[in-house]
Amino acid sequence: MKLVDEYLGKVPNSALYHYTNAAGLIGILKSKSIWASSIHHLNDTQEYKHAVRMMSDELETRLRNIGSQSGLERLYGTEGPLSLLRENLENLKETPLYIASFSEHKDVLSQWRGYCQGSDGFSIGFMPQTLTSLKQAGFQLVKCEYSEKGQKRLCNALIDSYLEMDSTSNVKRSLWRLGRELNWRSKFSFLAAAIKHSGFREEAEWRLVGKEEDHDDLRFRAGRSGVIPYLEIPLAADDENIPVAELVIGPTDDKQASLIGAKKVMEKHARKFLAEKLLPRRSRIEPLQIASPGQIDYLISLSTTPYRN
Repeated sequence: MKLVDEYLGKVPNSALYHYTNAAGLIGILKSKSIWASSIHHLNDTQEYKHAVRMMSDELETRLRNIGSQSGLERLYGTEGPLSLLRENLENLKETPLYIASFSEHKDVLSQWRGYCQGSDGFSIGFMPQTLTSLKQAGFQLVKCEYSEKGQKRLCNALIDSYLEMDSTSNVKRSLWRLGRELNWRSKFSFLAAAIKHSGFREEAEWRLVGKEEDHDDLRFRAGRSGVIPYLEIPLAADDENIPVAELVIGPTDDKQASLIGAKKVMEKHARKFLAEKLLPRRSRIEPLQIASPGQIDYLISLSTTPYRN
C-alpha cells in the first residue's frame, strides 16, 4: 500500500487554478464553495471506466501468468482473491464519485476554450494548503496521471495491496468487506479518478475527489446530458470570506471593464489568504512574525492569451 499512499499524498508545489466563467466566479465567491460534479457526467464519460478496464486487463495478465504455475491455485482458483477482485470490478464502475478540477497552469488557451465561452473567463488560484485541508470534509486532492506506464504501475500497486490484505485476513471475514474497512476501495476510486488519457497532458490537472455519503447533500443542475448531480465543497466558514491566492482574467475585448468588475467582487467576497497567519521561521530561535499587509494581498492579473472574437 506504500506506493498507493505515496501517490495519494502528493502535494502541489504552487497554487492550483480552477477555470470558470463570470457566473461561476460569482457563485463560488458568494457561496464560499466549489462544485464537484458527478464523474459520470464529465466531458469524457469514459475516463473512470477506462481506469476500471485497465485494472481488469492487469488482473487478466496476472491470472494468465500464474495459472499454470504450481502452488498458486489459491490466487488463481475461483475462490482466490484475484478472482474475487475481478468479479467485483464491475461494481466499481458505478461508484458515485464527484470531482472538481484544477490546473497547475493559470493561463492556457485550451482551458479557456473548454470552460469559458466568450470573453467572460476566469481562473481562480488556490494555495495547496487550502485544497489539501478539504480531506477533512471527505475530498482527496489527487494529481492526474497521464503516462500509461505510470497508470499500470498504480494499478499493479493496488493489486499488490489487495493481496497484502488477503494475507492478513481470516476465513471469517469477507475480503471485499475488509477492503471497504481498510479504505482499499476508496483508494482505488481516488486513483482511478486520476487516470487520464495522455492527450490531455497539457491540462496538468489535479482533482478534488469525493464520494456521496448522504443523499441530502446532493444538489442538481442542468447540463448537456440532462440533470447533473453535484456536491458543494465548502472553502470557508460561514463567518469568513473565501481564501483566494490569485484571480486571472481570461482573454477579453474589454480588459478595463473586466478588471474593474473583478476588483469589486474580490474586495467584497475574497479574503487575503495569509491574513493572521504566522510566517515560517528560518530557525527555532527566530521570533514568530505576523504577515504584513504588503504580504497578504491576493493577486489579480490579466491573461496574456490574445482575445479572438
